[in-house]
Amino acid sequence: MCKYCEMCFSNSLALKQHEQTHTGEKPYTCKHCKKSFRQSSHCKQHQRTHTGEKPYSCSHCNKSFLQLSNCKRHERTHTGEKPHKCKHCEMCFSALSSCKRHERTHTGEKPYTCKHCKTPFTQLSNCKQHEDRHARASSLKQKQHDQSLKSRRDLPESAATLGGKESCMLFSLSEEVKKIQAKLNV
Repeated sequence: MCKYCEMCFSNSLALKQHEQTHTGEKPYTCKHCKKSFRQSSHCKQHQRTHTGEKPYSCSHCNKSFLQLSNCKRHERTHTGEKPHKCKHCEMCFSALSSCKRHERTHTGEKPYTCKHCKTPFTQLSNCKQHEDRHARASSLKQKQHDQSLKSRRDLPESAATLGGKESCMLFSLSEEVKKIQAKLNV
């Protein structure tokens, strides 16, 4: 039984790995980049990204893979096997992730939420793409703000009086700012 949350496990290895989620312990370290892992198998798998080792080969075309699961999924492109069936209709899929994504069209589940505006999404990729739009919009607003501050700094002190020649200078300057904004596609 876990001493942190009282969850029960059938063997001591599973218990130890679980308790590491509470302690943050990651005893296995990559010898190439010093990244740490809770499980030895995850460390070995990661180290292959440095060595280029791909120990699993497709039995049909000899394409190689880092992970056995990726190799098996690839082999299904040759065999046409689709072992994952939708719970709601007759559609079948070669990858479990594709099946789960499809099932959301039936359930309406949207498990991914934008961290900026809380808009929900069915797919992580769509959520990330949406969040990138927020980041680009924020970056553009920052450029506009910076340009506005720069324009104000460049004004002569007397322009602040907004009278006579100074107001013409401000109008002319605001026209220049608009041209700059147009160049920035604002």
